[in-house]
Amino acid sequence: MVRSAAVGDDFGNVTGYSDTSGYGGVFGMNRLNHGATIFETGWRDQDRRLTETALLWCDNFYDQSVWWGEEQRGGTRYNNVANIGRRTPRATTSPTRDYMWRSDSSVSFCTQGYDCFWLAWEETGDPRMIEALTAQTDYAVQRVHANTGECRNIGDVRDFVRLFRFTGERRYLQEALRLFRELRSKLSTGHLFDQGGKALDPDPPFIDEDQRGLKIGYAKPYIIGYALAGLPELLALAPDEPDLKETIRAVADFLAATCDPAGGWRYPHSRSSAVIVSQGLEHAWQLTQAARALGPEPKWLDAIETVLRARILGWQRTGMILSGLEGWEITTGKVKDRMKLYELYHKPADRDASRDYREGRVSYGSAPPEGLVYFEEVLSYYLSHRSVARLLAEPKPDEPLGLLLARSPTKKK
Repeated sequence: MVRSAAVGDDFGNVTGYSDTSGYGGVFGMNRLNHGATIFETGWRDQDRRLTETALLWCDNFYDQSVWWGEEQRGGTRYNNVANIGRRTPRATTSPTRDYMWRSDSSVSFCTQGYDCFWLAWEETGDPRMIEALTAQTDYAVQRVHANTGECRNIGDVRDFVRLFRFTGERRYLQEALRLFRELRSKLSTGHLFDQGGKALDPDPPFIDEDQRGLKIGYAKPYIIGYALAGLPELLALAPDEPDLKETIRAVADFLAATCDPAGGWRYPHSRSSAVIVSQGLEHAWQLTQAARALGPEPKWLDAIETVLRARILGWQRTGMILSGLEGWEITTGKVKDRMKLYELYHKPADRDASRDYREGRVSYGSAPPEGLVYFEEVLSYYLSHRSVARLLAEPKPDEPLGLLLARSPTKKK
C-alpha cells in the first residue's frame, strides 16, 4: 500500500501498485472509498506507514480532488481527463499524461469514501478535514442518488452508516436509508440491478466492453458489488427494511456464482473475455460483509477461497501478484481488436472461456489499492471458517488455477 502512493506534483494520491516502481503511477480511480481500511489496518497492525499513507491521501484529496468551485461544490472531481482525451473548459492546452488531471466539476459516482475525513480529523485535528467532510456530505445529500442513472452510488451507504456510528447523528442513517430506498425502485429480476437502472435483459447478447454494455440491462459484477459495501452494515440498524436482506443475499449469490476460477471477475460482463484478477480482493471483501450479516454461506466462502488462492499461490510461485487474464483470441492473434469478438460471438454461451486458462496471456505484478488493502481482513475472515491447509493445497494440474500457474514464471531465488 505504501508503494501505491504517488510522488511529485500529485504527492500522496494513492493510485496503484506496480512491482517495477517504488511509488504509485500517474493514473488512479480517484475515489477515497478504500482509505478507511488503510487507516484501520495501520491502527490494527500498529504500522505508522499505513496511517501516514491514509493521512497523505486525505490531504491530497482535500487539495486536488474535492471540487471547491461554486457550482457542484464539495463533490469529487473526475479522474484523469487526459486518459479519455478530454480537455476541461478552463484549460488552454490539452492535458498531459505526466499528471492525473481532474475535471473542473464534480461527479456523483466518484464522491465516496468521505468518512475518511472524519478519521483523518480524529488523527490530526486538522480543521481542513472537517471542512472536506462537510463539503462532501453536503454534496452527497443533494446530488448522490441511486435512482437517476448511477445505481453504483448505493456504495455511499457505507459512508453514511459509518458516519452515523462515529457521530450518533441520525441524519446520516436517514441518508443511508434514502439511498437504499432509491435503489429499491430500480431492483429488477431477483433483487439485482443494472448500472443505469434498466430492467435486466433475460437473454443479453455477448458483451465485451462498456459502450455496448451501457445500452443493455445486465448485472455487472464490478457495479453490483457496491451494494455489499454498506448494505450489510445498514441491515444491523434497519433489520425490518423491506427488501434489504433479500438484496444483500441476491448480490452475494450473484458475485459468488460469477467468480472466475482464475481468482477474479470478468469485466464488464461475467462472461466477457478478460478477467481482472488483481481487483478480486475487493469483491471477496464484499462477500465477507454479506457473510458477517447473514452467515457464512459455503458458496460465498468458496468464492473468497478462489480469490485468496490465486493471490497466495500465485505469489508463492512467481513472487508477483497475479493481475489479469487476457482472452485467448487476442493472445493467439485470432483477432487483433476486442471489437472483432462481436463478429464471432452473439451470445455469452457462444464463447469457450476454458481456452483462456490454457492460451490467454497472464499478467503479473500490479494491483489497484482495493486489490491490496482488504487482503488482511479477507484472510482473517476466511481462516475463521476454513483451514489454512485447504487454502494452501496445491491446485490440480487440470483445474484453471493449476493451468495458469503451470505456465507462469517461477520466483527468482
